[in-house]
Amino acid sequence: MSLPPESKLDEHLQQLGLKSGEIEMVVEEMFKEADKDNSGQIDVSELKSLLTEVRKKLSSPGEMPAKEEMDEMVKSAMKDLDKDGSGQLDVKEFAFLAKLFMFLGSQT
Repeated sequence: MSLPPESKLDEHLQQLGLKSGEIEMVVEEMFKEADKDNSGQIDVSELKSLLTEVRKKLSSPGEMPAKEEMDEMVKSAMKDLDKDGSGQLDVKEFAFLAKLFMFLGSQT
């Protein structure tokens, strides 16, 4: 599955009735929830915790990936999202992932 550009996610979410400001509020709330240490950044362990939680919600019992597969997913996601190469995600870098979760949630 190829990922849509962020602008397409925004467009789709707005078609669902969410205003731009509402989308940004949801992104910020999701970011704060994922940022367990309140550092203003999401590190690898926080991203892994978030992705594990999401996978549990989307998977049937027994379908969770092996630890090595999950670690690879986290590493790949961090590489794709971490635009400044800091090894952590700020709220702007996290926004795409949050919008993708909102988009996927609207498809169920």
